[in-house]
Amino acid sequence: MATIQLVDLAHARSGDKGDTANVGVLVYDPRDYDLLRETLTVERVKAHFGERVKGEVERFELPNLNALNFLLHGALGGGLRFDEVRVELVGWGSTHGHLAGPPPADHPEVELRVAVRSQDRESVERFSRELAPLVLTGPPSVTGFAGGRPRVQQIMAYWPALLRKEAVQPNLTVDVREV
Repeated sequence: MATIQLVDLAHARSGDKGDTANVGVLVYDPRDYDLLRETLTVERVKAHFGERVKGEVERFELPNLNALNFLLHGALGGGLRFDEVRVELVGWGSTHGHLAGPPPADHPEVELRVAVRSQDRESVERFSRELAPLVLTGPPSVTGFAGGRPRVQQIMAYWPALLRKEAVQPNLTVDVREV
């Protein structure tokens, strides 16, 4: 009996969310779907990934697509843990946030900004690594004016606020010290 390599029979697409990887395997020729269905088992997928998959592997048959879909739980080294996730459309509501209301349908241009905060440095580092594909294949100007992947750093907080001018007492103090 001849040996057929999976790469000669099918191609795959993958993605992930949280701690679950998703792998879809699609045959090139629909006539090979039954062979794929019989030979690409949960046990073979578990054996291929070995210790990288800590949890259950689920298999779903998709005959209308001539494909199999596998969910690999516990496959990504633990879920990402964030204290805060901020997604902003810079250019609409940047100052007033939700008080600005929904953006108008004919708004000419905005820029996407995504930021996370976490006590877990590894989660933030992984987020910054996984953001790179969005930058490279996503909408234009997703990186803003900075170049490359931002480095993970401790937070320096800046919180702009709008106040009524009557609530502020103007005062200037100059402190001159010898250096």
